[in-house]
Amino acid sequence: MTDTTTRASATANICNTRGLHARASAKFVKTASAFEADIRVTRDGVTAVLRVSPLTVGNNTVTVRFEPVPDFRRVRLRFSMPPDYRMESTAFPLGPGLYAVVGNQLHGPGRIDVAVVAERADGTELAFPFRLEVPLPGR
Repeated sequence: MTDTTTRASATANICNTRGLHARASAKFVKTASAFEADIRVTRDGVTAVLRVSPLTVGNNTVTVRFEPVPDFRRVRLRFSMPPDYRMESTAFPLGPGLYAVVGNQLHGPGRIDVAVVAERADGTELAFPFRLEVPLPGR
């Protein structure tokens, strides 16, 4: 049996120190949400790769992989959704540089911001911002 899966890859370097503005960010999220995709954010030489499975309301597994494999003491995921939904979960390690949170993280459709906060051994933190667009059930 042959693999007929088509894979594509693209890299976008964001030169603005503030990152993407709202309209460009929304378009990026909408496009990426249409595919089973890994979303990457790089900060201070470390890349965080976020994957949500499934990207639906209800129980999910959110995995974060770091490249190169850093020495983090703790990884937390902060979920927020307008107007006032806030939740933080400590991720559990699955292996070198790989962490996960399992449960009902995506409680409703719409935009959910996820901040992956990785704490180094010296106590300093790296924050990686992600934005997800959770589709309405049945879509």
